[in-house]
Amino acid sequence: MCGLLRKELLQRCLEAEGLARGLLLGTLRGAPSLADEEDLRAFKRTEPRSAREWYPATCPGVPEDAWDMATFNDVLFAATISLDLKDTLHDLRRLRNGLAHGHYVSWAMVNAMGVIEREMREWVGW
Repeated sequence: MCGLLRKELLQRCLEAEGLARGLLLGTLRGAPSLADEEDLRAFKRTEPRSAREWYPATCPGVPEDAWDMATFNDVLFAATISLDLKDTLHDLRRLRNGLAHGHYVSWAMVNAMGVIEREMREWVGW
């Protein structure tokens, strides 16, 4: 059961993060990190072990901007949103990381996901 619960929670985290990333792109201030810039250059040069290997040759949705390569943490740091919303999205990031890195799946995680989803619904009507 824990495996199924982990899968469900992780799927919900990834869906919420994808939604948040899309909505936050218009709020970013400053420049992406040098690491994100280098990741984009490596992608465009089709270097070994770059993210390019995951994209089909004719993919219409390839990264075009270094923000497309940025971690969720970097995006949250640069987003010009309320501190409450930032806290919620950092909670989402922490929960996703805990699940992805194999931490114990608990009732606290289920509750945390519920809080995150409620707060995101208020933000975007999701």
